Amino acid sequence: MNASEKELKSFRMAQEALLNETPRKLWKSVQEREESADQKLQRAAQEFVVLPKDQVSEVPETPANQLSRRQFFQWGAAATALMSSVACQRRPKDYLVPFVNKPEGYTYGVPVWYASSSPQGLGLLVKTREGRPIKVEGNPDHPGNQGALDARTQASTLDLYNPDRLKAPFDRKAQKDLSWEEVDQRVLKALEEASPGEVRILMEGSQSPTLDRMLEDFQQKFSARVHRYSALPTEAISRAYELLSDQRRLPFYRFDLADVVVSVNADFLGTWIRPVEFAKQFSKRKRLHEDDEDPARLFCFETPFSTTGVHADHRAAILPSHELPLLLGVAGELAKTISFEADLRPVFSAWSAERAAEITGVSSELIQETARALASARGRSLVVAGLFGPQSLELQLLAIAINQALGNMGVTVSDSQEIREISDPAITLDQLIADCSASQVKVLIVAGQNPVYSRPGQEIERAIKGVDLVVQLTSQKDETSEFCDLVLPESHFLEAWGDQESLTGLVSVQQPSIHPLFNSRSFGEALSAWVNDGKLEDYRFEVEKTWRENFYSGPRDFRDWWRSQLQKGVWEREAPRSPFRYRWTGATALLRAYEFSDSEGIELFSYESIQMGDGRHANNAWLQELPDPITKVVWTNYAAVSPAFAKAQNLKQGQLVDIRLADRQLSLPLVIQPGMREAAVAVAFGYGRRLAGRLGSQRGSNVFQMGRRSSNGLPQFSGQRIDFSPTSRHVKLASTQHHFDLHGRDYDILQHTTLAAFKKNPRSAKVELKTMDHPSHSMYPDHVYAGHRWGMTIDLNKCTGCQACVVACYSENNVSVVGPDQVEKGRHMAWVRLDLYYQGNEESPEAVYQPMLCQHCERAPCETVCPVLATVHSSDGLNDMIYNRCVGTRYCANNCPYKVRRFNYFDYSSRLAETVPVNEESPLSLMLNPDVTVRSRGVMEKCTFCVQRIRHGVDEIKAQMGDNYRHRIPDGHIKTACQQTCPADAIEFGDLNDPNSRVSQSSKRAQGFKVLSVLNTNPAVTYLPRVRHKGNET
Repeated sequence: MNASEKELKSFRMAQEALLNETPRKLWKSVQEREESADQKLQRAAQEFVVLPKDQVSEVPETPANQLSRRQFFQWGAAATALMSSVACQRRPKDYLVPFVNKPEGYTYGVPVWYASSSPQGLGLLVKTREGRPIKVEGNPDHPGNQGALDARTQASTLDLYNPDRLKAPFDRKAQKDLSWEEVDQRVLKALEEASPGEVRILMEGSQSPTLDRMLEDFQQKFSARVHRYSALPTEAISRAYELLSDQRRLPFYRFDLADVVVSVNADFLGTWIRPVEFAKQFSKRKRLHEDDEDPARLFCFETPFSTTGVHADHRAAILPSHELPLLLGVAGELAKTISFEADLRPVFSAWSAERAAEITGVSSELIQETARALASARGRSLVVAGLFGPQSLELQLLAIAINQALGNMGVTVSDSQEIREISDPAITLDQLIADCSASQVKVLIVAGQNPVYSRPGQEIERAIKGVDLVVQLTSQKDETSEFCDLVLPESHFLEAWGDQESLTGLVSVQQPSIHPLFNSRSFGEALSAWVNDGKLEDYRFEVEKTWRENFYSGPRDFRDWWRSQLQKGVWEREAPRSPFRYRWTGATALLRAYEFSDSEGIELFSYESIQMGDGRHANNAWLQELPDPITKVVWTNYAAVSPAFAKAQNLKQGQLVDIRLADRQLSLPLVIQPGMREAAVAVAFGYGRRLAGRLGSQRGSNVFQMGRRSSNGLPQFSGQRIDFSPTSRHVKLASTQHHFDLHGRDYDILQHTTLAAFKKNPRSAKVELKTMDHPSHSMYPDHVYAGHRWGMTIDLNKCTGCQACVVACYSENNVSVVGPDQVEKGRHMAWVRLDLYYQGNEESPEAVYQPMLCQHCERAPCETVCPVLATVHSSDGLNDMIYNRCVGTRYCANNCPYKVRRFNYFDYSSRLAETVPVNEESPLSLMLNPDVTVRSRGVMEKCTFCVQRIRHGVDEIKAQMGDNYRHRIPDGHIKTACQQTCPADAIEFGDLNDPNSRVSQSSKRAQGFKVLSVLNTNPAVTYLPRVRHKGNET
């Protein structure tokens, strides 16, 4: 061994010793954390395995000394020829057919944008090409979502082109299609024959002023009653305000004005009420890397890990039944320093941090610290709580009491803007069921809801059978359709006119961007036709009428004003202030009557998932294949339990378990989830659909059926005592969490620190490794970027893990869906993934998200190993893919240290198309972005930084500036799909050569780091570390 080899060996040993001494050890799952060294080495050796062992044919090995040089070259030539013949398959043939006469307003290759809104009232910009909506983006001029969208809204284009949509009105009993004229005649006849009160409408609550007016006209003409129902209602909050002031209200929360936030099983960054607006607000208080002021401090008490829990500065696991005693303990500590209403003081004086800690298992120090932080941020704090626990009403009353005492009402709890509630009290649906069972309902119209699936028990099914005519408007057949006489196709919101007022004073217009693909109507159009005796008027005129009578105030010509509203997409007026007034007598009696019952047993916690919601998205392949933000499981739900519970019961990952409550039972695979209490089992809503199209049916179990009414009459989906029985059966869960390993390299993959340490040294998150000084031995000259050099920064302090970026990338770049069997084999095709890393013990770890995509390295390892130059470096710093050159060697994927390349093992678009019968019309191809090549089998793909957007943006500026163009693009003019949709504003993209660009400035911050920088790849993506606000802790 020469001197240089000894020096290198000594250097490597020193680095290994430094890594072993690093206190921050990250892990991705319980299984990984418990693996032995030999098991880790064995799994690391399988990094490049592309087929499960049972699919690889056994080939006898030939000893190396028996293979001659001639035989080696013969086999090598044969393998090369075989690889070329397989990988270089013929590409699909297609044709370009021009218009004979080009329609007015079209410029080929130039998108047309329409301002619109989603059914939830999120402002949209709809991108169309040649008359086809291909992408939805947030409207930056909308004061609510401010350009951001969630994963579900991003996936709405797939719902539009879903081949399972109803094509025409359907008579279920006769099993035949009908015309709308036949439907109108039959419905109108039944409506006219019905007596007053015998016509009912069961629908999700309307946020549309125009639809509200149509409902009033319908009710007046046919003496009908409307029942508003939501599978996941917000009734606990509105009922609490009604108890205090005789007025139901759902106030808008202002997380951007809060220095301290306390959440008790309220995932406001993921699914709680209005998560897009809340995440956009809260991210403004996490600008540590941009502003000098301290970020907001988040305390989270929850049952399973949520996106809010991952983002929290302080987190503790609780049982659902511990929500109220925990918050009472906080109130008891607060009562020592701040003044509550006189009626409440005796209640809170009986509680303390010690008493709450004894019940909940949360440390008294954390409860006291929570109270101290709230008390120090009076008027700048916020307490929010969950909606479906055993004492949900009392919990909301307590949250209101604390917010009032802290001076938050009218500040972080708005007294001017309210959220329009989408459901009536639960008792109204009970009354409808009773009336149907008593034969007091002759006509029932169901719109936008699937109560047979989401309503616990079978009362709704038996009740519907007693109605003479049941009419359902739905986009796809569902469980409720089986009990309806007429099933009518409902138009997608991208096909129909409408409006939304989700927040008081904020009205969005909904304009269609495509003619209805099928013979469908919107609910508003159906009501309009029946009100007008079967005559169908253009619903646009109804919307215009509403805006003219309610929002237009002159003196400008209405047509000009209306066009300006269509262009902007939103109209805003100042909402009048409505000060909060309270009578605490009744609420105090409820809180005083509460007594904690410490009974033994396992508690169920049911929660809303980011992907499925209440189940209406079950047939959306993008959302089904979107990994759960915590467990990374796809295509099903599961029963999540703590590691301690799994060890005590000797349970294994994927083991099937039975969950029983009275006469109801669920059978689910087991997932071992860190950060949960031992006596809790968590299950997501939205799965277990019996009738949800060809992709969504029979996936998981329906946990809605485990719901019941709490003692205060509100829906309860959490805190029930269940019987839990493991079985001997096991299933393989498709999960992306183990696709890529850390290999012990956490020191230069993810960096995080505390605020106190960060203030002392912004580079405190970094673990500095010594590197050997040596001249570059690269065979290639350094890249010179004369014009642009594109780059990105990602702020881990803002990222909430909502995964809207993942679905936006699916939509923008024609990314394929592969199905659970292929995901289980490691063939997930998403270009962006959200890695979740844990630190600490299994019962109470901290967690951090890290978005991972192609790093567009300046010295990219993938470029040097491609034998056909299918991946090359562009003149503006992109790592380009040339699909026509790719022969599928996959050398680039093997040589990529970031594991962000995806290989097409099949022609996935054809496989999806094969699920549609030959004689059935499928509009799926209309969804594709024509600016992005659809990759075929045998081709590698990965993130391109949305190169088509870059080229389009540069061309726009060149056309505007002409000869004055000097390789300078206005900062923010070009946005990648992931950046554009991000509710947390965690992503910056732009020209690194522009010193004034935000991305250039953020990438040069001292705290910024690049993943695996020790490999000298020089990525174009810079990360800003996660910094937790621990108060005075270091």
